[in-house]
Amino acid sequence: LRVISGLAKYHKQVILAGYAPFIKDIVDEGAERGIAWDHMRVRFLLAGEGFNESWRDYVAELVAQQNLAIDFINIYGTADASIVGHETPMSVVLRRLAWSNPTVFSSFFPGERGGRLPTLVQYYPTLKYFESVDEELLFTATAGIPLVRYNIHDHGGIISLGNAIAMAGVGGKGKDELANLLHSFGFVKKPWNLPLVYVYGKSDLTVTLYGLNIYPENIKTALEDPQIRRIVTGRFTFSTEHRRRSQDQYLLVNIELAENIRPSLTLRRHIGDALIRTLRHVNAEYGKLYSSIGSRTRPTVKLFRRGTSEQFSRGIKQRWVQKKSNKYQPN
Repeated sequence: LRVISGLAKYHKQVILAGYAPFIKDIVDEGAERGIAWDHMRVRFLLAGEGFNESWRDYVAELVAQQNLAIDFINIYGTADASIVGHETPMSVVLRRLAWSNPTVFSSFFPGERGGRLPTLVQYYPTLKYFESVDEELLFTATAGIPLVRYNIHDHGGIISLGNAIAMAGVGGKGKDELANLLHSFGFVKKPWNLPLVYVYGKSDLTVTLYGLNIYPENIKTALEDPQIRRIVTGRFTFSTEHRRRSQDQYLLVNIELAENIRPSLTLRRHIGDALIRTLRHVNAEYGKLYSSIGSRTRPTVKLFRRGTSEQFSRGIKQRWVQKKSNKYQPN
């Protein structure tokens, strides 16, 4: 931050590259320290995992940037084959259209009942060739060692650009919305005719509650609520636990608070309400469960001051799913 603050006096363009939760820390803390992000042109090169479009909106708001399709590029990469795909203005616009239009969303990502918005990128099939088998992505690439139908167990699928544009027209207004979005982002060049791959991440990154799946993306969406995102860092872990007496299942969510925010019962209730509200909205299975058993589905929220827990380490990629505890918890 000291380096950025010093450079800001001489350079008006800044590129922040890194892991999305860490970049959010930089932007949040920079604003607290008086860095005038709105006096600079800030662009973002991101990697490590996906994020929701509300996250993109929030960070863009903090740095006063409006060209979301050009100023943010998220990379889909692996340790085995380096970069395998990346966001483009077209992929960003299509993803934002799916995010805002349930009809387009269900066309792009059929069968997705968990409300998860996957990373959507374009790729060069002559360099990295993708296949989708049993909802897992396989790729073939020339790397240090040639990889043939290599499976890293990422859950996702493939869409041709033509099909994506056609599906954006489902519902009558999709094509108009796409054209308006492209125009609003100042994107007037002919889009690259490259296929798209969507990826949710590892297929085992879920927590099961009463037989249904809760995904990290569901929790991320709740913490990006406008009333919540300024008081948390965005880092969390979650797990399924059992109460000692009743042995009922419950969802435990550990959340790191932003700098100078202290845990309190009021905050726990406030965040718990946001979690329920979001889960009912984005996860159809949870919504049905809530209608059946009500308060028993309420997550238990534990809050931690920033930097006080090793489970939110900044030295490594955040592990969202906490290993299941063998300890029973009190009622």
